[in-house]
Amino acid sequence: MAAWGGIKVWMAAFSRDSRKVEIGRNAAYESAGSIDPLNRGLEGASKHILGAQIVRRRILIVADPSCQLLDHVSWLDRFTLGVEMCSSLSDAKARAAHFAEPLIVLVGIDYFQDLDVAVDALGRFRATTSNLPVVIASTSFARPDLSCERAMIADASIRLPASRPQIALALGAAVTNHRVVRKRLGTSLLGSDDVAGPEITGSVADMARPSHMSH
Repeated sequence: MAAWGGIKVWMAAFSRDSRKVEIGRNAAYESAGSIDPLNRGLEGASKHILGAQIVRRRILIVADPSCQLLDHVSWLDRFTLGVEMCSSLSDAKARAAHFAEPLIVLVGIDYFQDLDVAVDALGRFRATTSNLPVVIASTSFARPDLSCERAMIADASIRLPASRPQIALALGAAVTNHRVVRKRLGTSLLGSDDVAGPEITGSVADMARPSHMSH
């Protein structure tokens, strides 16, 4: 399908060995009662750059153990409802079913075997979990994309390595873009944060196809 071809052209080619993530949740940080004034300031700054719609969410991360996204696990775990490390998109889907709170999925796509595998897997994930905002990240991306253009597979993309503000911007953009696409498709939303709710039915290829892609 031409739409998938366009997505594959947009996503820079990469080839890295496919590896599963087998690391646990990183929750090693000071208790709130022992934070000094400087750290309290840093805490406020971190919450500020994430924004209210992200600090009230749990983040599911799928990434290679060597992915730079993992450098952000500790602070994201601290200033959101928590971070869950997932071994695959299938694992993320299974875990998502057990959480009642708002979620967002962050995927380091360099762990996929090749471009075709990445696009196909993300497309299937979107088709079956369309109620979940998704951010994809890669060292091969030329620049971040915080638009709705690739809603067939994700709500925002980010180039790695990324800073805290860049991660925060991508997460926030993904939530906003996800809401826009669902409204565009006429999907009813539950709550202002657009996380819970019925999944979109129909082909992934019908979702907010970029204007430069043909059917």
